[in-house]
Amino acid sequence: MPYGSYFGKTIKPKTHHFTHKTWHLTLYPIKLSKKIEAPNIFWIKKEDINTLSIPTAFKKLL
Repeated sequence: MPYGSYFGKTIKPKTHHFTHKTWHLTLYPIKLSKKIEAPNIFWIKKEDINTLSIPTAFKKLL
């Protein structure tokens, strides 16, 4: 991985239930060696997460 390290651990898996299917979501933590600058990536402070429109399924991982 050119920008960081993967620790081989996962954060507690979550599920999200729809009427017709269930998603099983797993978050893999990494440690970045440097801040990535790219047009499709932006950084936000933890306290500002609620200012974004994030799907409920993904909010469970934050």
